[in-house]
Amino acid sequence: MTMPMSSVTCLSGIIEPQQPQTGSTKTCQFEGCEKGARGASGLCIVHGGGWRCQKHGCHKGAEGCTVYCKAHGGGRRCEFFGCTKSSEGRTDYCSEHVEDEDAVTRIVHEN
Repeated sequence: MTMPMSSVTCLSGIIEPQQPQTGSTKTCQFEGCEKGARGASGLCIVHGGGWRCQKHGCHKGAEGCTVYCKAHGGGRRCEFFGCTKSSEGRTDYCSEHVEDEDAVTRIVHEN
């Protein structure tokens, strides 16, 4: 089975055609800011655009598909057993355990 080149698979498994990019990216309306705007507010994350953390009293931006910032459990978590820290960058581990995982990977590949 071949899939069309310009398609996206959503969670339902139904393949929907992807919209072509028009290049009309909105920029933040905050004076002097050139970052991309998030949502209807017309502001970037730094200046209050996008979703906010739902923890009472917190005004940070929510991470990923969650309703909380990193400090309150939002975003991806480290996959090292028992660790509750947030993962860093494109890795599946926090800054403390990413080196442990690299060492294990090197040992496995050397043998």
